[in-house]
Amino acid sequence: MNLSEDELQALWKMYKKRQLPETYHYVLRHFLFMCFTGIRISDLMALTFDGIIADTLFYFPVKTRGRTKRAAKVPLNKYAKQLIADEGRSAGKVFSMISEQRMNMKLKDIALGAKISKRITNHSARHTFATTWLAQTHDLAALQKLLGHSKIADTMKYVHITDDMLRSQMKAFEKSVFKKKKDKKNPGSSEPG
Repeated sequence: MNLSEDELQALWKMYKKRQLPETYHYVLRHFLFMCFTGIRISDLMALTFDGIIADTLFYFPVKTRGRTKRAAKVPLNKYAKQLIADEGRSAGKVFSMISEQRMNMKLKDIALGAKISKRITNHSARHTFATTWLAQTHDLAALQKLLGHSKIADTMKYVHITDDMLRSQMKAFEKSVFKKKKDKKNPGSSEPG
């Protein structure tokens, strides 16, 4: 289940206001990092500063490490960089983590506090990243690369097309179908018919 952009923004505001007990604040920091980078919880737990070079995250996904030798490469946006800085570390593991199960339990409480009625888990962050990326960029090929997938079908499992995305794309389509072209014979003509 992915979060909407409004829900993601609500969590970011909650994080910035430091409204939560410390353990919950850490959990929210880690969840948001995954929302802003698209990495899995297993990759977040294994992430070290050695994998961050020139504001880009390089890692071999834990899930596919035995099957592929392909490294994932994710440029870090300002939100991800802020979350790393807030963790307060500079060597070794980037984040001090609790177990995935405990993190999921705390995410339920965080969602309630943010008035989010969806059941969110660590994996919701990856879905949120994918859906938000596609809504903002419309670049499925780049998303595939960022998520570290070799097949586009794997990427599509993470994409949730919203009604707002469909409306926006239909408006763009509508505008592009009959773009104004100057007709040398008939300068006022731009649409068929």
